Amino acid sequence: MITDYNLLYMIVFFLSFLQTIAGVGVLVVGTPVLFFFEYTIIEIMYFLLPISIITSLFNLIYFNFLSKKDVIKINFSVKKYFFIFCVSSIFIGILLLKILGNYFDFKILISLFIIFSVLIKNYYQSILINLPKNIKKFFLFLIGIFHGLTNVGGTLLSIFLLIEFKGDKLKSRYAITYFYFFLAFLKYLILFLILENELKLLSITKFFPVILTGIIFGNIIISKLSNKIFIKIIDTLAVISALALIIKL
Repeated sequence: MITDYNLLYMIVFFLSFLQTIAGVGVLVVGTPVLFFFEYTIIEIMYFLLPISIITSLFNLIYFNFLSKKDVIKINFSVKKYFFIFCVSSIFIGILLLKILGNYFDFKILISLFIIFSVLIKNYYQSILINLPKNIKKFFLFLIGIFHGLTNVGGTLLSIFLLIEFKGDKLKSRYAITYFYFFLAFLKYLILFLILENELKLLSITKFFPVILTGIIFGNIIISKLSNKIFIKIIDTLAVISALALIIKL
């Protein structure tokens, strides 16, 4: 467990900065980092989910006030599929976590899942673009289960949205931030309802200035990055988090 708050502030700043740039990062990178400090998967979720929610929320506000209106438009069918198939399956993932949490090493599952996601995106993207709607619905259903079960469903969600928006930096980043906000918020709500008696919630009010600073710096940096670099950042974040877990094993 981390007792040095200076280190914790640095971690929170770094994670909010990464999530501002890529749309994901707090959970994808933060989960393996906190595993190093002997946090359990449930403790990690309770700490990181509020940080992820706040980071995404402030970035959505930024998008709505400062970005062009065509950037923040998301096809209704994409929203519909997300809320019907992805959000609903988060509950299934959390139930599996509650049942299997004491018997299964989630570090192995998370590592393999992240690596698999990146490989699929890079080597089979042309196939994924032309997948039938029913396959895409099932894909979103699996994302919700893995997000509820682990914390890294955002990795696969970002890959799905990058393909859906053909790698456009602004549109992909907004869509990832938008949907990731709801993934984190609804998962946190479900966790609170199911597991409220198992853990004391950690107040993150003291981290607000650090989170906001990470958001500001992230938006400054992302404005200078190309689409190609943006996509590579997401892939790199995913691979680093997976390797960190494997090394820990």
